[in-house]
Amino acid sequence: MATDRMDNGFVPDTRAHMNPTNAAHSLPPNERQIFDYLLKPDDSYNADGIYWADLPLAQRVKFVSSYDGQEAARELKTIGAMTKKDPLSPIAYYFKNMILPGAGLGLEG
Repeated sequence: MATDRMDNGFVPDTRAHMNPTNAAHSLPPNERQIFDYLLKPDDSYNADGIYWADLPLAQRVKFVSSYDGQEAARELKTIGAMTKKDPLSPIAYYFKNMILPGAGLGLEG
């Protein structure tokens, strides 16, 4: 016998408060921040919550250039720290993490 009742006899009413379109608006601010962090990453959305590809061309170029500059600076800082510890470590890292995994691409079926 099919029934909507749970084992304790309670029938949950999910119609009114479980509207998925309004669910994000009813979250407490700290929970909304967590979901925004996961669903709207900084590399894809600007401070106003607009997706980078939906921006006008000038703003899109500015957004992409800004983020690209930040990432390039971070990468150069990491390479500099690696080189300071061991001058050949960036080459070893590149070989181990980029070249060797890529070599297996031609071996698949």
